[in-house]
Amino acid sequence: MTREKARRILLLTYSLGGGGAERTLLNLAQRFDREDVLVVSFSDRVEYDLGDLSIEILGVDPLSSSRDAAARARRMVEVLRRFASVRAHFAPDVCVSFGFWPNLINAMTRGDGRSVLSVRNNLSTLLGSDRFAPLYRAMVQCVFPGADHIVSLSRGVRQDLLASFHMPPELVTPIYNPVEIGRLEALASEPFPQRELLGERWVVTVGRMVEQKGQWRLLRAFARTRESVPDARLVILGEGALRERLEALAGDLGFRVSRRLDEVADVYMPGFVSNPYTFMRHASVFAFPSLWEGLGNSLVEAMACGASVCVSDCKHGPRELVAPGVSLEEDVTLPLVTPLGTLMPTPDRAWADAREELSSVELAWARRLTEMLLDPTRGDANRDAARASMLGRFDVSEIVAQWRSVFVSVNSGAPMAPHRKGS
Repeated sequence: MTREKARRILLLTYSLGGGGAERTLLNLAQRFDREDVLVVSFSDRVEYDLGDLSIEILGVDPLSSSRDAAARARRMVEVLRRFASVRAHFAPDVCVSFGFWPNLINAMTRGDGRSVLSVRNNLSTLLGSDRFAPLYRAMVQCVFPGADHIVSLSRGVRQDLLASFHMPPELVTPIYNPVEIGRLEALASEPFPQRELLGERWVVTVGRMVEQKGQWRLLRAFARTRESVPDARLVILGEGALRERLEALAGDLGFRVSRRLDEVADVYMPGFVSNPYTFMRHASVFAFPSLWEGLGNSLVEAMACGASVCVSDCKHGPRELVAPGVSLEEDVTLPLVTPLGTLMPTPDRAWADAREELSSVELAWARRLTEMLLDPTRGDANRDAARASMLGRFDVSEIVAQWRSVFVSVNSGAPMAPHRKGS
């Protein structure tokens, strides 16, 4: 019997650094074992184990530090040229891109294979503060509808694409990130030598040190929490451009700050760690103060590890995870305690230093963190329910099957099944 020819899949990303989108791309690439896969990256930054994946590095960063618009345009043209050459040589059946700039490049170089764009974030918020926002919005509205399909990271991201960018409803399908629950469970169960150092009451947050993640608001709220819980500790896992400002703010708030996990401190900022899942499992509270999200990879993983979570009700993602029965359009009173965790008001986007008065949102966070730290047993039921909730919705084999359905649909020209309200 003749073996069916393997489908050729090209996966395009900005880099292979330490972000959630990159981790998801590689997770999917390794699971597409019936396909011939090539991963293409703009940047040569690699922070993940790539195994035996085929990788092509374009070696041009369209967003390098220069603010010269003409130089940025020249780099973009060079990226288009190099990627078009790689795409033509590989001749994929489907090209899937992850992230804003890869999505634009994918949609603009059509000709070899179908184009599928993976939108990872709430674009209306993501682009809102950029000085080129009007141009970028126009590019999305002009270029994205020409793709063969768009996969949104959540129902909320899909809603944003339809409402803010007028994408045709039949063009956009929500597919969550896959989570290897068994692997996370094994990693979360590994020895945790920091248990004695951190004590009985501590908060962890995981994410890049960038504006989106809102860690400075968490630091300010935590300072008020410490007035009621003086032995509490805060661990910030991640790296990014705001590190120095966050460390300075923590010092100004009176905290002892350390980058090491083997000395006494109040706030720990060790950067990325090889196994964040033990921290998620053992923390009294997993805090997620993001200003906006597509879904929230680290929140999904924390819930899968059985963390007791306290998360901002930002657009979009966390509400789908922590309060899946609450409509995205519904106005709710926050904080909202659910069987899966606590939804909190979203922090303000503006930077605030140690001298400024706490906002009403920060005060609400401080009160809730205090409650959770002083009575940790109240979160035990949340931990079990959160873990169970992740099992069905984020199973790797189910997510991979959904992606393969997209591949079949775009290659056959048949429309995807209608999007079901609430799915």
